[in-house]
Amino acid sequence: MSRRLVGDGILLFVTLCWGISFPLVGNAVATVDPSVFVMVRFILAAVILLPFVVMEIKKGTKNVLLAGVVLGALNTVVYVS
Repeated sequence: MSRRLVGDGILLFVTLCWGISFPLVGNAVATVDPSVFVMVRFILAAVILLPFVVMEIKKGTKNVLLAGVVLGALNTVVYVS
């Protein structure tokens, strides 16, 4: 199987997952407070991405951690306001 075909398949899969998430998020926000929903979503994302952050810290690239903290803080301000 060619790399292009695999790449197109992965892109199609990601697009499908992203598209399916819209009605799921709509239903979730209808039953749960949006602030709580965003908080749970961010906590889940942080837990999933934590191993990658730990690997970067072990490599000695603390700039990546600092940039992530700054971007995370800005993102939080945008969502809260």
